[in-house]
Amino acid sequence: MDRTNQFSAIIKRVLQDYADYHLGTPPLQTEVVFDDERGHYLVGEMGWDGDRRVDAIYIHVDLIGDMVWLQRNRTDIRIAEEMVNAGIPRDHIVLGFKPPSVRPDTDYAVA
Repeated sequence: MDRTNQFSAIIKRVLQDYADYHLGTPPLQTEVVFDDERGHYLVGEMGWDGDRRVDAIYIHVDLIGDMVWLQRNRTDIRIAEEMVNAGIPRDHIVLGFKPPSVRPDTDYAVA
């Protein structure tokens, strides 16, 4: 299995595990979106909470070449660490939600 397919499988497993554990509270529902063709992976929640519409993305990961870009993590889970523990090397994960000037100070890839 090439690196891109391996990383894609890991990303999907980590995000699905998160979604399965953190299911939306009714009437909200958790949605998981995997777009392998374009390399986009999302976990969100949607529905109505009384009179308030909820449509939120909590985790957004892009697979760009052989680099994993964590674009958003609005959870209390360290998703990047979960991906490292699942087999993606730190030097292939970019914390895209961090400014480029701060990335060298992380334990992850710069870009």
